[in-house]
Amino acid sequence: HRGAVGIFAMDGENVVLVRQFRYPIGRELLEIPAGKLEKGEEPYSAALRELREETGGLADKLEYLGAYYGSAGFCDEKLALYFARLDSTGAADPDEDEFLTVERYPLADFEAMIARGEIADGKTLSAYTLARAAGRI
Repeated sequence: HRGAVGIFAMDGENVVLVRQFRYPIGRELLEIPAGKLEKGEEPYSAALRELREETGGLADKLEYLGAYYGSAGFCDEKLALYFARLDSTGAADPDEDEFLTVERYPLADFEAMIARGEIADGKTLSAYTLARAAGRI
């Protein structure tokens, strides 16, 4: 696996998430914008690209939060996680096979959703934890 990236993005006081159907589990998940690295692509560039493609969001810079192995028991995928404060937003431009909707939640609502078990995506929970520990939120 080439690796992947995820971006914990804030638009003002709102957390930017994407809702998409995940076939392996047979349901929709709310997740941070994320995606696989293209051949020869660096994680930072991939994160900027995925943020723009999936949400239409633009950021002058991303802050590296850390990386983790999503499921090292059977896969070598390593995810690099970033934090972004959006400078502007435009139209999303997802891949042809991506069907997602962009949703924004106030941080307090997002944290309540975590407490209720409504956020079940590992990269989203990891990015939130790292962003909180780094004092970004």
